[in-house]
Amino acid sequence: MRTLFLTLAAALGLQLAAADVLWKADFDKQGELAWKKIRANAADSFVTGNGVLTAACSALGKKVNTGVLYETALPDVERGALYFEVLPNAGNAPRQTYDHLSLLIRFNGRLVSLRPGWWTHYFVKSGNRRLAAIPAGKWLSFKIEFDRKAKTISYFFNDMTTPVWVEKDVEFKGPVKFQFGNYGLTSGPVVNHIRNVRLEKAEDASDKVRSGAVILRGIDFDAYDIDGILREFSIGEKPVFCDVAIKTGLLMKNEFYLTKNPLFARTRPALIVMADFPLNGTLSADDLDELVSEVKNGAQLIVLGGMFTLNKGEFRHAAFNKILPVRIAAPWDIAYDKDNFSVRGAEGAVALYQTCPLTEGAQALLSVGNAPLLSGIRCGSGAVAVYTGIPGGRRADKGEMIHRQKTFPKLLKKSLACRG
Repeated sequence: MRTLFLTLAAALGLQLAAADVLWKADFDKQGELAWKKIRANAADSFVTGNGVLTAACSALGKKVNTGVLYETALPDVERGALYFEVLPNAGNAPRQTYDHLSLLIRFNGRLVSLRPGWWTHYFVKSGNRRLAAIPAGKWLSFKIEFDRKAKTISYFFNDMTTPVWVEKDVEFKGPVKFQFGNYGLTSGPVVNHIRNVRLEKAEDASDKVRSGAVILRGIDFDAYDIDGILREFSIGEKPVFCDVAIKTGLLMKNEFYLTKNPLFARTRPALIVMADFPLNGTLSADDLDELVSEVKNGAQLIVLGGMFTLNKGEFRHAAFNKILPVRIAAPWDIAYDKDNFSVRGAEGAVALYQTCPLTEGAQALLSVGNAPLLSGIRCGSGAVAVYTGIPGGRRADKGEMIHRQKTFPKLLKKSLACRG
């Protein structure tokens, strides 16, 4: 009886899984790709068989964009996820043979090409963007997810849960058209293999269970025990790390950018940590609005101070400031004592801190002089904790630096619980 039940359950599970596939490309039959051919080229062949599309080209000539091009229209759905796998340069052609050749993939008018080393996005309005570095000699997994109502297209590479980029304000008109082809230059034969091309129902991000963490790592993030914080908050899954990089130029300026967009609304993290994280050039106004929304809907936010955060970190975004337990002060409101300050509320010391006053409704767990050092506040269903200390200084007779102590992650958790 139990065996029969498991068999029926398994069969039902397969039916449910299959029901999520809205469309699948048929590459099983031997022959030319049975899509609409909108551009021909005698040097190209796109042949199917045994579940694989073999895309071959040779000697495209001196004109670019002259390779063969096939097109199909996807089922007209509001929200979908297009999956496909590619083995670039399956014939191992020398690099000089195909250095200016790309496998053309066009989705809703966007060209996302595969060429040696890179998956690249080309679109008139948003410009060129490298989406992901492509390793050689292996099958690679891609996903392009769209949401007509939200006006977004999300691009995924190998990791099918966290996109490498989300394109916003996308206009959709009629069914989404999908194309395969070649373009560019080649001096000899190049072959790409393609398989498992299918359209599935896309997950609604608002239905995703809140879990995991997004860690925004700024300049001096390694002064904090990030691993200890993740353990204290029972974050078992791999966190999403978004790192700050510094723009270089003739003049030394604090011009930053993010190596990865945090995509708060999509990842729906349980914990967000900003460790010495500046806002100059990193998070956009839309990103900050998303962050605020996620906190109000249940995420916990920890802001760890540093020389590039709070007062000096351009933290004056109106909506973001309203959820903080401290008010942003003048950029140079920093206190320093070479012999350190004693901390009230726990054993330890701090050498530098930013003198941000407490906001109404917030509660300070730790303080220095008349200023809060670690404070928390409730924000909708979530909470925010801010540590205004700045890593630096050395141990003196007032004790070990608070942020270096093993108990610091526990204090952070406690500060979120003691919110007003």
